[in-house]
Amino acid sequence: MSGLKLRHFSKLGGSLEVVETTVEYMPRNKAVKPQQRKTLVEFQKREKEIFDKTKESIYKFYHQIYPVYKEAITNGYRIYNNDIESLNKMLNELLPKVKKGDELDGKIALMLIYVYDSDVIGLEFICSWDEEHGLGVLLQNFEVKEVGLGEVAYY
Repeated sequence: MSGLKLRHFSKLGGSLEVVETTVEYMPRNKAVKPQQRKTLVEFQKREKEIFDKTKESIYKFYHQIYPVYKEAITNGYRIYNNDIESLNKMLNELLPKVKKGDELDGKIALMLIYVYDSDVIGLEFICSWDEEHGLGVLLQNFEVKEVGLGEVAYY
């Protein structure tokens, strides 16, 4: 495991600040292979391009899961509290409606990068709408292969 400084992925759509992101070479407890180092270097070189593709894919995924999460949060909230104004405020904070394409910016942050063999990288994010499971993106040859819960990043 090592630290890697990245720009752009600090927050989805956020500032271009430099942050340290944890990188894990997979499988764990094995020697890092030259191909893995090469993959990570290429990832850094293509970070902006990968970021744009990843952001677009995350927004598509979010659009698909939005109704399910909204219903679950609404039903759970109504069990304990029937205050519609508070519910709407909470929904806007945790699960914003997407209209412009920047509503999730600041609601998602990259936590871990998993580097596998064969140009495969997993990205694990925390997100406001599912703090327990998070959000995962799997890249193959620097293209988004899958977006889902955090476990997707584990390949």
